[in-house]
Amino acid sequence: MAEFKEGIVDDLFGNKIAISSERWKHILEQHPEMQHHFENIKKTLNEPDVIKLSSLDKSVRMYYRFFSSVFGGKYILAVVKMNKRNFLVTAYVTDYIKTGDEIWKRRS
Repeated sequence: MAEFKEGIVDDLFGNKIAISSERWKHILEQHPEMQHHFENIKKTLNEPDVIKLSSLDKSVRMYYRFFSSVFGGKYILAVVKMNKRNFLVTAYVTDYIKTGDEIWKRRS
């Protein structure tokens, strides 16, 4: 699996999302299980199953993608702050999709 590389990733809509070394360090400190999932985070941003708005901050988008290969079948959640400089806030593994206004969903 590819290693972390600081830079810009396009989301599903072509928005430029910054992924900094500082944020990657934060992710690994808070969610060490994400160490080998950098490519899955990028895929979650590029090809999500669902995108929701945070119920606490409408400028925060939550990108979800299900991976059958992650811990026997889990979602990766990539949390992005959308502002002048869109950036990845955090990412982690979750069992379910949280509540919040859905702004996009993959068609089955």
